[in-house]
Amino acid sequence: MAATARCCCATFVVTNGASSRAGTLLFTIERSDRIPPTLGVNAGLRLQDGSVAAVTPDLLRLTDPDTAASNLTFIVTLLPRYGKLLLRGAPLPSPPRFLQTDIDQLDLAYRHVPGSPARPDRFCFLPSDGTNKGYLEFGQLKEEPAVFSIQVSSNRSTCNSAAGSGPVQLLPTGPHQPDRTSRFRLAGEARQNRTETCLCGSATCRSSRNNLEPQM
Repeated sequence: MAATARCCCATFVVTNGASSRAGTLLFTIERSDRIPPTLGVNAGLRLQDGSVAAVTPDLLRLTDPDTAASNLTFIVTLLPRYGKLLLRGAPLPSPPRFLQTDIDQLDLAYRHVPGSPARPDRFCFLPSDGTNKGYLEFGQLKEEPAVFSIQVSSNRSTCNSAAGSGPVQLLPTGPHQPDRTSRFRLAGEARQNRTETCLCGSATCRSSRNNLEPQM
């Protein structure tokens, strides 16, 4: 916020007992912005892939004792890779930036682009009050961009482990154990049943199929 000036005046009378003269004294009071903004909250965001989530004040907040929230600006220096920042449902203006009041009014959101990898994302920004250089974080003056982290979780279901599909019947041992042809037949049936249960080819399923192989 730029410095603001305020004027006031005082009238007075000077006299020597025989004559007097009136005068006016004018005062100019200038208020300057000397305190940088403080990045008080930078908690990051969590959401499911392909979804949209608002960046709320409890996730990102900039404060300044001598600057209004409408003048506190987040200058984006690096845009997200796997999603987009939306301001009132539209992409950020160019150059990309938004205000603290946009966050307070829930007008800022992150949308994960459908089909993009469900990987950690981020955007970088420089807080500014329009006057001072840098910003305060944890009591220290900083000038490098801050990072807002975004954790994207996948909502795709995975195949259940074959261990929970039922017990594996052990082949009998001793003089009455079946011959090798029967053992291969039983193992083949077990593999066929396992294939009908899960076709995902995961490491867990492959491990379970190996446990059903006949021991020669």
